[in-house]
Amino acid sequence: MAHVGVAQWLTIDAVLDNIHAIENVDGDQSVAAQAFRLRQLGWDANASHPERGRGPVGWPPRDAHLELALTDGDLEFIRDCLDRSLVTTRFLIDRLSVDHRSCADQEESLRLELAALDALDAIQPDPPA
Repeated sequence: MAHVGVAQWLTIDAVLDNIHAIENVDGDQSVAAQAFRLRQLGWDANASHPERGRGPVGWPPRDAHLELALTDGDLEFIRDCLDRSLVTTRFLIDRLSVDHRSCADQEESLRLELAALDALDAIQPDPPA
């Protein structure tokens, strides 16, 4: 099982949610399905976590870890989704430079997305069955 920090997974989950929503409307249904499947893995890990509900919105604390059955392909898909989200976030930062609050929100998103991307490098995928 891959160990993923809750703080990083919450960012990954948000990115996967966006990808799912975008691809589910006139997009690639296989990408939408993959994003949904990976989100479900996180929800399942949360449901059985002993510290469930002690963190944000029903999740374990941000410093806890989730055990997820992730393959190399899953990690690559997540990495691709984070890269895609980073492009959008950077674009928004450039466009919102006049609106300081919106820009600050996007800069925080950028920080979280980069942290999640860095955390992926430390995750060891499950070996093929």
